[in-house]
Amino acid sequence: MQPKNHTRRPKRIKLIFNPVSGTPRESPIQLMDVIQALQDWNFVPEPYLTEPDTDYDRVVKEAVEQGIGMIV
Repeated sequence: MQPKNHTRRPKRIKLIFNPVSGTPRESPIQLMDVIQALQDWNFVPEPYLTEPDTDYDRVVKEAVEQGIGMIV
């Protein structure tokens, strides 16, 4: 699937990423690939790297309070 020709303003999104999922050595590359793909679709990803004690409710609530309407 090819990115669309975007004429709209870039949209901020919160990107929740678990760096220990999968192969740890590949995690930074995967994160960069996801960020690049989102940027290709005219999104401005704001990455959040999870930790074992991540409070997802708080992460989402803060994102919404900051005007972010999409969580990935």
